[in-house]
Amino acid sequence: MSKVAIITGAGSGLGQAAAVRLADEGVTIVAVDINEEGGNETVDLAKKAGVDALFIKADVSKAEDVKNYVDKTVEAFGKIDYFFNNAGISGSGEYYLNTKVEEIEKIVDINLMGALYGVRYVADVMIKNGGGSIVNTASSAGVIGQDSVVTYSATKHGNHWTNEKYCS
Repeated sequence: MSKVAIITGAGSGLGQAAAVRLADEGVTIVAVDINEEGGNETVDLAKKAGVDALFIKADVSKAEDVKNYVDKTVEAFGKIDYFFNNAGISGSGEYYLNTKVEEIEKIVDINLMGALYGVRYVADVMIKNGGGSIVNTASSAGVIGQDSVVTYSATKHGNHWTNEKYCS
């Protein structure tokens, strides 16, 4: 059986590109996104590369959605070998003190909590199955803060930390 990869934010951009690249390498793809059209497009591209692929609609800011995409992946393919924890948003770019609290909460929930929930549920499966690889999308904005995306910078700093520390 081929390797199995879950990719969040797989409906566009970096997530979709990673899914297509892994599919070209023969990896089974589970495309996770809140955007059904983009997620299904990614599945179609993966299938054109000759691999099995599945779209699961999920809001990564909700722990129950994250657990659901992990459970559905295991149900469909029996394992998870790779996890590209990629879903994220940058926000409006509004000056921080003018940013609405709801926007701050949404960015934190998607970029940081979504990444932490993903690691929590995927790592549990990987450990039971003997291992795997997890990559969390971070950003240079998480190393050098940017005043136009303060909350984004903070959450991406958290992803840098998670990349280095969660399994130590």
